[in-house]
Amino acid sequence: MGAWGTDSFENDDALDFVVRLEHEGKAAIHAAFEDVTRLGAEGYLEAPEASCAVAAAELVAAARDGDVSRLPEPAQAWLAGHADGLAIPALLVLAHRAVERVLAQSELRDLWEEGDADAQSEAWSSGVRQLIARLGAAASGSKAKVPKRRKTGKAIFEPGVLLRVDLDDDWHTYARMLARRPKFAFYDCRVSAPAEDVLSIVNRPVLFVLAVNDRASSGHWRKIGQVPLDVAPVPIPDEFMQDIATGACQIVDEAFHVKSAKPEECVGLERVAVWDPTHVEERLRDHYAGRPNAHLAYMKVKLPPGA
Repeated sequence: MGAWGTDSFENDDALDFVVRLEHEGKAAIHAAFEDVTRLGAEGYLEAPEASCAVAAAELVAAARDGDVSRLPEPAQAWLAGHADGLAIPALLVLAHRAVERVLAQSELRDLWEEGDADAQSEAWSSGVRQLIARLGAAASGSKAKVPKRRKTGKAIFEPGVLLRVDLDDDWHTYARMLARRPKFAFYDCRVSAPAEDVLSIVNRPVLFVLAVNDRASSGHWRKIGQVPLDVAPVPIPDEFMQDIATGACQIVDEAFHVKSAKPEECVGLERVAVWDPTHVEERLRDHYAGRPNAHLAYMKVKLPPGA
């Protein structure tokens, strides 16, 4: 299985995951968990997918408790600038479930158990159990240490914050950070002059709700005010995941509970993904120009022929 040690990153598949992480960012982490979730409890989880899920869970655990000792240097370097949004309860629960699945039933577990060295098999399973314990403690909030933020000199935004989203030299609109980071609501409020009344902004219709990466709250979009979420609350809508090979879909709710669904049931839902602010701006410009958006088209659910 291309392994030279029992640690989570001492195999070829985990290192391939680190390469994807550097190129795709948090989308690689979500994809690793999605590969496990789509199989359910009965599907056969092969070693590459299991190894990637364990590696992704190591990053989520490190983002929550600050212990990066189990991460290779490239993963540590990536995490130093992208920890925000990884330690959210929903992702911790998803990581916990994925690693439990690997330990309970997977090709990776079978390969270790079939090996000649009992000590190595026990070392691997012990490491996975420790990871499960870290994720479980973090998800429940017990004995969890929030990692220190790097001193960037930039404001740390909180739920309810309103951000100005510039679309071009003349027009802009507004986004609002929701309770479950990194979710943002984007308002139908395209204006050329600053909108001084923040309450009038949050009472406008919401175009869509998306997860956006850390650049959104680290200076790319400027803070213009804050309205508590109990004033003009914004519900977080369901999203969907789809297996690119089989077309099978799952609907994911606000608490990241997952249920199987037909592709037709996912029409109109956002795909589980983390957007870059520049791609969100492109989507907003296309919306107001009345033209299709390439990113949105790529993300839409793929329907079976004839549907």
